[in-house]
Amino acid sequence: MEALEKEIQQKFSEFSKQQDPGLIHQALDLVEAAQRDAEPSHAASCRDALSASLTFLVELDQHIDPAWDQAKDPVRGVPSPVSGVRVYGTGEIDPADIPDPALRARYIQDLRANKEYRAYYNTQFRLRRIDESAMLFLERFIQRCYTASPQQRAEVDRLLAASSVTAERRNRLRNLVPRG
Repeated sequence: MEALEKEIQQKFSEFSKQQDPGLIHQALDLVEAAQRDAEPSHAASCRDALSASLTFLVELDQHIDPAWDQAKDPVRGVPSPVSGVRVYGTGEIDPADIPDPALRARYIQDLRANKEYRAYYNTQFRLRRIDESAMLFLERFIQRCYTASPQQRAEVDRLLAASSVTAERRNRLRNLVPRG
């Protein structure tokens, strides 16, 4: 299963460079396939799928910004620093229509910052939706593959202890395992 975990990490590495949440979806697809293929009667397949899931969550948590605020929805466009110029449907003007070079440079900088914030906002929004899906699939997987037996609970605890998931996520995952 190491190969799967390396493939997941590779997707996240590519995401770091490209900032394309589609790559995270691809990694999640790999995890979900491992979970679907895991047979409850085959402990090793369940263990491998859970390990891959934990690798995915560790990687995902490194990209989710805890300071992100969904209420700070990005504004479309940047207010024009001059009047009497044509405003496009995007809410922007052509920087060439700004005669003052300092105002033009500032406007171009504001446009760039607005575009970067919109991309950041959209990426963070999508990462949180991916997190919700991953946790839903993981909950179903754990309910299907693990019982309340002390041995299986200990197996999950061992995997959680060996992974570098956050303490909050570790507790949340422990609570997904059936109790006797």
